[in-house]
Amino acid sequence: MTTRSKRVSVVDDDVSVREALPDLLRSFGFSVDAFGSAEEFLNAKAFETSDGWIVIDAHSQKHWRILCEVLGVGHHADDPKYHTLDARRRNKVELVDWLGKIIRSKTIDEWMAILGPAEIPVAPINTVDRTLADPSLIARKMIVEYEHTLGGKIKSLGNPVHMTEQKEQPYTSPPLFGEHTESVLREVLGYDQERIRGLLDDKIVTGKTQFPR
Repeated sequence: MTTRSKRVSVVDDDVSVREALPDLLRSFGFSVDAFGSAEEFLNAKAFETSDGWIVIDAHSQKHWRILCEVLGVGHHADDPKYHTLDARRRNKVELVDWLGKIIRSKTIDEWMAILGPAEIPVAPINTVDRTLADPSLIARKMIVEYEHTLGGKIKSLGNPVHMTEQKEQPYTSPPLFGEHTESVLREVLGYDQERIRGLLDDKIVTGKTQFPR
């Protein structure tokens, strides 16, 4: 016990709770496509780019005007059909059509480089493979690599809970059937090697030596 406080970060928990999905998809070589959104226009609306999807939130007058300027369609900012949020909602079908064509002309990274500096709320809708390659997750050790017991390196998700002064957590592959039988009997129960060998020979317990790799 200690009264010393620590800062706990669970910012990566959203990635961790989806652990089963990326593991399953990786094992079969699949990815996941984005499905878009059904939100009111430009209220966290998903748009398809030339290589994926992004979410743009430009429903305020400030962001709508900036978006029009950045896209090179500044004349639409004051167009009676789009100059207010209500007007944009009334003409959503037409607006999404021409705006979608513009967004599809560039990649995710290109739009992030354009809209981000313009202070327009924007974010990519990541596929699983893109998420697992995110530099921030790698830097926070959410993507770890370690040697498997049977040989070869594998990647997995790290611990989403980070605390100040926390030592780096070692990662190992899941134990094989019977891999730790002898060490548990010896180190936890205090059995000597002769007694352990008798249990193994009588097939009361199973040890790793009976499973050649």
